[in-house]
Amino acid sequence: SPGTYTVRLTVDEEVLEQPVEVRLDPTLEASNRALRAQYRMASRLRDLTSVANDAMRGLDVVKAELAARKASVEKLRRDMPEAVAGAGEELQQGLVELLEVLTRPEGKTFWSPGPRLADQLGSLFGAVNRAYAAPTAAHQAFFDELETECDETFGAINTFFGEALPALNAQLTEHGLPTLSVPDALEWAEPEREGWN
Repeated sequence: SPGTYTVRLTVDEEVLEQPVEVRLDPTLEASNRALRAQYRMASRLRDLTSVANDAMRGLDVVKAELAARKASVEKLRRDMPEAVAGAGEELQQGLVELLEVLTRPEGKTFWSPGPRLADQLGSLFGAVNRAYAAPTAAHQAFFDELETECDETFGAINTFFGEALPALNAQLTEHGLPTLSVPDALEWAEPEREGWN
């Protein structure tokens, strides 16, 4: 947004600061208020996209480790206890369902399953960030829907990381099998930002 900012460069112990004034292109017609609203929404969408990416990475790690544990047991020609096998299958199914909310399943054409949460966040970010204008009412309505979906999806993923994975790990430990990594909980609460109003 237009305004006066301080640019700071830190090298070792030396700190250099310089004021800089950001001005709007005079050929554009956009108010500071509109630009702040655009920046707020675009920043929030960027943050939610980052959380979605963290979630996908965490789920991908668990998926790979789960497949590796299964392969290890098969190579050792050990019978996996029925309770562990059932819990592993249930975890695998839950993992696939969470991933499919976030992104398209592998091997599917881009149009067949429809856009997923990560795609929708990216599309709305592009639409909002493209123009020098406040988000439209349609942008705001879609953003509100996506934010609600993020709350539900990220909450479900945190439950998966915090409850389902530790429960399976307890069973793996009980039967002398290596446990799975438990990714960190996702954090997506909107931070307090000053100077936006």
